[in-house]
Amino acid sequence: MSDPDPDDVWNEVLRWLAHADSDRRTAAVCLAADPSLLDAASFHCQQAVEKLLKGALVWAAVPFRKTHDLSELGEKVISAYPEFAEFVASTERWTAWNIAYRYPGDDTPDLPPSPETLSEALTIIDRLSALVRLLRQNAPMGRLCG
Repeated sequence: MSDPDPDDVWNEVLRWLAHADSDRRTAAVCLAADPSLLDAASFHCQQAVEKLLKGALVWAAVPFRKTHDLSELGEKVISAYPEFAEFVASTERWTAWNIAYRYPGDDTPDLPPSPETLSEALTIIDRLSALVRLLRQNAPMGRLCG
């Protein structure tokens, strides 16, 4: 059996990146709305990071289960790409944004993240996206450190 074609694998990574970009753009629109849709913006920020991490895992050939847990995904990414540690540390608390403000309930935090926090989140997403896009030229497909 032959190894996967790097072009095919990269095309799969690009599909994850396209979905992440759509979530990032949606978050920006929600943040810019008047009044801002902070609950929706936070959800889409979480989704963008989730998809960026999954794209990195595809390139690293690291299997992952269907999950929204950014800590779990982040640990797997760091095992392949330690240079992602800063981004994982700054985003893993966003896992709660996946559902926290979407439904009423006792577990819902009082307020969604502030516009300033979400603006910072968009910057982090942009930087993480750029790092994932550099994997093709900076990291061999399927690279595992250690």
